[in-house]
Amino acid sequence: MAHPDISDQPFLDYRHYLEERYGHVLYRVPIDLGFGCPHRQANGQGGCAFCAPNGARAAHLQPGMDLQAQVASGIRLAREHHGARDYIAYFQAGTATHAPLDILRERVAVVLAAATFPIVVFATRPDCLPPPILDWLAELGREHEVWVELGVQTCHDATLTRLCRGHDVACTMRAARDLHARHLGVAAQVILGLPGEGPDEFRETARRLREEPFGGIKIHHLNILRGSDFEASWRGGEIAVMDEHAYGEVLMDFLREIPANWPVMRLSADAPAEQLLAPHWWMTKAEFRHYIGVQMQRRGWRQGDRLATANPDHAPRAGTPPPDQTQLLLPPPPPGAGRPASSPLAILLRAAHLRVQEPASSAVALAIGFGRGHLALDGVDLLPRQYGTRVILHALACDPTALADRRLDYPGYSGLLTALAVCGRCQWTGIKVLLHRGDPRHTVVRLAGRADLVLLEPETIDALPAVFTLDFLRRVVHLLAPDGVLLSACASPALRGTLLRLGLSVGRSHDPAWPRGGTLAAWKPASLRFPLPEPERRLALECGVGLPYRDRALNWPTPRILDYRERLAARMQRRGLPATLPVPVDVSPEDAFA
Repeated sequence: MAHPDISDQPFLDYRHYLEERYGHVLYRVPIDLGFGCPHRQANGQGGCAFCAPNGARAAHLQPGMDLQAQVASGIRLAREHHGARDYIAYFQAGTATHAPLDILRERVAVVLAAATFPIVVFATRPDCLPPPILDWLAELGREHEVWVELGVQTCHDATLTRLCRGHDVACTMRAARDLHARHLGVAAQVILGLPGEGPDEFRETARRLREEPFGGIKIHHLNILRGSDFEASWRGGEIAVMDEHAYGEVLMDFLREIPANWPVMRLSADAPAEQLLAPHWWMTKAEFRHYIGVQMQRRGWRQGDRLATANPDHAPRAGTPPPDQTQLLLPPPPPGAGRPASSPLAILLRAAHLRVQEPASSAVALAIGFGRGHLALDGVDLLPRQYGTRVILHALACDPTALADRRLDYPGYSGLLTALAVCGRCQWTGIKVLLHRGDPRHTVVRLAGRADLVLLEPETIDALPAVFTLDFLRRVVHLLAPDGVLLSACASPALRGTLLRLGLSVGRSHDPAWPRGGTLAAWKPASLRFPLPEPERRLALECGVGLPYRDRALNWPTPRILDYRERLAARMQRRGLPATLPVPVDVSPEDAFA
């Protein structure tokens, strides 16, 4: 099975990140909800020392524009300038969660009703996320991919005090953990060049951030804005700012300290010309981005490359080629690092007849939804022993925080998980793991060849419905070798019904320690030791609980997938299909899938 080439870009550009997840770029539509900042008085006094009195607001948003007009204006600009077809609702101005929940809910609903927004982003302060708003954001996350951009700025309390931020570092980290616990994306906004800080402080900020569940980064340089508290200090020579070359050096150093799987949403700040006092750069934002990419490539530097070695001093010097991070070799795991003896994967493997591999060949495994379950990590130790040869595992991961979640379950695999987070691939004794970031519905089409084993990771359909649909699994089983086997810890009749309708033989495990039994599927019945019992087969094919989930465009959000199946089940029940009774019926569910 081939794998896609790594981009030559030395950092994970947000544009490339979106292309991996959605197959194309989505463009931000800035929205001002009109909430202002809790840290600034109505007359403009107060606020953070670096901020202008009117805060940050997109230039095209004119005073008095209602929410529908803001959406229409933002979409028009994105279409005219970029040919955009999909959009991100970006609640940018002021503090986007600084309002009573009922008002926040009402205004956001107006925006989301005005256009289709697969991604919703809230820019806010760490101290403006009370539990009711956190819970509402989690509710919103069931229908959209929700990210929260936290104004971190720095991880040094002394600097935060000088900035008059009104919160400390501990508040920031609590907010990040609270958001992560609700399965929301968390991005950190930082400023490099704040008074009193230098490269050592910037690296310490990076270290503190990567210890917490952040999944993205937005980096700004320090601008001196007219009317800000910093204006007087700058005019008095107390604050220095960096030109693009000086800032570029500290930026590249900072990028090497952050995980390679964090999308970089911004590399530099901008400000209206009438507000900006300093610095005045010769480069445009696009030219600066290109400059950073070229400089890092020439020096052999990449985002997160310092995290791949135990000692940052081992980073390559200018002029040396980049390290081969694609072949990062790790020591074997300590005894008992995984859970091979009684894990679901071990039970499923005992219920399958796997084709014996040639000694000189490699077995190829594909893990769908890597990190959402335990099959693939249990297989790090089990699969090489099962096949008696080297295993290449292609891991399709859709959740940037999933690897961090698995650290608690697999403390002995911390080296492997760190290497995957940093490099996207690593080699352990007997197995090579290649991480494919992005929505599996889109990354799976970039794979070619055949897989000897497919691991469907989520243990329940509710955990990730998108990878259990008939439309997606049709693509997956196309990659399954003639003698290959698909394994899943999920025992849902809907999954089994889908696999049967795709033409596979379906079975289950047979072990008293795991009554649910999971699901096995293969092209050849002989690959399964325990075929599906007839009552369970009829349940999957002749009852409503066995109706497949659908995702015809392979980009439907979870609510649409669930709603479509509910309506399909209701329609089939009106035509006589029983909901759960495993009795013969005259209505064929196949009629629903024409």
